[in-house]
Amino acid sequence: MGKYQTIDHTADIALEISGNSLEDLFQTAYQAWYETVLGHIRFLSQGRKRIKLQADSPEELLVNFISELNFWLMVKKWIAAGIEKLEISEKEGKLTLHMVATGQSLDFKEQGLQAEVKAVTFHQMEIKQSGPNFYTRMVFDV
Repeated sequence: MGKYQTIDHTADIALEISGNSLEDLFQTAYQAWYETVLGHIRFLSQGRKRIKLQADSPEELLVNFISELNFWLMVKKWIAAGIEKLEISEKEGKLTLHMVATGQSLDFKEQGLQAEVKAVTFHQMEIKQSGPNFYTRMVFDV
């Protein structure tokens, strides 16, 4: 798994994220988002959800991916407790993400949020590749 660290940012939460592949970068971004909103609390995997997203760029795909997970949490009250499968493919200039997440329904009264992410932003985001590794910065509007 890749690495991430929180960096100083005015009013928002900013993270520098790295991964050994594009898929690993996305999985690490998921882990960073999860720990931002829930800390180190772990949940059972009592169900599965599938997601398919398309985008024109890796940055757009990453924002859409984390935004979708945040939507499940904030609106549907379902937490993706883990990722069973995450694949990214490219065809005719479009990137497609296929994912299977495991998780459970969440009651905010029992489990409070550490931070409420209002939006995943494109601010300062650029996915760069250096050799086999990928890097980006992600900013959450809280």
